[in-house]
Amino acid sequence: MPDDPRQRPPLPPAAPRDPAAPTALGGLRVLDFSHFIAGPFATMMLADFGAEVIKVEPAGEGDGFRRYPPSIGDEAVPYLWTNRNKRSIALDLKEAAGREVALRLADSEPVRAEPSIMDITTALMACNGLLAAIVARERTGIGQHVEVTMIDSAINLLGNFSLAYLATGISPTRFGNTQTTASPVGCFETLDGPIYLACANDRTFRRLAVDVLGHPAWVDDPRFRDSAARRENQRELMALLGTLFRDRRRDELLALMHASGVPAGAVRSVAEALDAPEVAERGLLSEIAHRTLGTVPNVGLPIRLSATPLVQPEGAPPLGADTEWVLRELLGCDDAEIRMLAAAGALGTGRFGHAGS
Repeated sequence: MPDDPRQRPPLPPAAPRDPAAPTALGGLRVLDFSHFIAGPFATMMLADFGAEVIKVEPAGEGDGFRRYPPSIGDEAVPYLWTNRNKRSIALDLKEAAGREVALRLADSEPVRAEPSIMDITTALMACNGLLAAIVARERTGIGQHVEVTMIDSAINLLGNFSLAYLATGISPTRFGNTQTTASPVGCFETLDGPIYLACANDRTFRRLAVDVLGHPAWVDDPRFRDSAARRENQRELMALLGTLFRDRRRDELLALMHASGVPAGAVRSVAEALDAPEVAERGLLSEIAHRTLGTVPNVGLPIRLSATPLVQPEGAPPLGADTEWVLRELLGCDDAEIRMLAAAGALGTGRFGHAGS
């Protein structure tokens, strides 16, 4: 694969959605005071579902993620990643007038989000909690506070190991790419690249030994004949598999594993994953419109809704680009009031932005 991104074929434009189709969250307005990853990713998902998300950013500097490399023109790629389909208003919340504008936009004080697996996991939890609260409000007519914390999300992400500790009092230790509950599980080198293999039960190991590797004797070998024996002799088994895999091609092994029902996959680089034909077929990657840069690359959400498709993606907003639109259309401010807010420092120094589309 070429290292120079300019040598990559251009991405296709984002697939058009039916303009007559409703959105899942159309009519819902969300004020986004968050920054960096967890909060902005959650609100970006709400925006993809059709909510009107207004990103409230510090006047003059904006979200700190705007200064993270790399960049496309004047816009930081990390910021573009978490802020599509939003509007931006720039306010100086250190000034009383700026705080007053924020309070007029919201029924509550802004909540700071902690600034990537855990950030994204917390974002997913937050989005699910918000959607549940929205559904509940439709049924009961009552809004509610939704609380999601990174520590709670981290504990849940431990999977069965958290309950295992509570049940046994034994704290799990690091086990790298292997597993303490099943074997063989792990990463193996082949002639032309690594694969990850997971045999979670005796039936799957039988398929691996007989159908893939041609070693039927392993099935009745006292060292490997059941899960407990394989866990006990994991080091020896992993070494045997490593020797066999190193002499065979990755695609050949994966074809045999997939045909026989052995869970395995290629361990890919980022470039290999993004350039894979199945990713192109899914339409996950595209070029989307940006207000000042023309177009920017985009990685869409892994969600497809048949009746309420995600909104047409638009690049993350330039700082304060919708300040005037928000003040006029949402708060009903006229020219005099906008000038007064600017004079009071609510909108920062210099030109505060331009009308949004």
